[in-house]
Amino acid sequence: MSQALLNKRHSSRWPLGVIVLSIGVVCIVFLILTYISFKLADPKVLPITKIVVSPLNTKFENLDAKKLAEIVEETLTDRGFFHINVRAVQTEMLRQPWVSKAIIKRSWRDKLIIQIREQRPVARWGEKELLNEKGEVFSPEFLGKAKTLVRLTGPVGTQKIMLEHYKVISARLEVCGLGLSEVLLTDRRAWTLYTDDGKALVMGRDDILNRLQRFLIGYPKKLAARWSEVNKVDLRYSNGLAVLNRKIL
Repeated sequence: MSQALLNKRHSSRWPLGVIVLSIGVVCIVFLILTYISFKLADPKVLPITKIVVSPLNTKFENLDAKKLAEIVEETLTDRGFFHINVRAVQTEMLRQPWVSKAIIKRSWRDKLIIQIREQRPVARWGEKELLNEKGEVFSPEFLGKAKTLVRLTGPVGTQKIMLEHYKVISARLEVCGLGLSEVLLTDRRAWTLYTDDGKALVMGRDDILNRLQRFLIGYPKKLAARWSEVNKVDLRYSNGLAVLNRKIL
């Protein structure tokens, strides 16, 4: 091997001082990062000081943003920006009956943003519960404005099919200017409809929509003029209906 080649190989090696300096820099950076990680893990560093609750819908009807923020305050055990348990906050929000969806975000450097989608009730379920647009039952401590909604009463597990039927039936009755205050389904799966003005439409178990159509045909011809006298209309007949007037009672 020539002397020139040996000199070239020796000259390509890093000086010992550069190597030691490089190792020192790496160690210092490692120590700094370790210290920062340790400090950020401390819940007292960069604490959450602001909790902002806002609706995903247009506005809250039955929820109070201030009360929700207070619930979050009670939930927080560690308030550090990097240490806060976002999932625990979300779980607590979803425990609130009027909350349908909760999105939790951290905003640098001391803010927790909570976006809430409120339940939108479309009917009452029994005496104390409500149904949302998906037919899901939720049980708030108070009904609020939902007290005026139609009441659906039926066996456990029938709420979705009852809601679907109610939507179809109410749309057809609306053509005649009639609304419903209650829909009742018995354990034997027999239907009875109660109008806003207190009339009962006894539908029975079978061919509910066909029987309803028969009523809609007969109502403007024979019933509308003396509707105030009617107490109950029994539609459980194959080709007709029976009317029970208040005067008979």
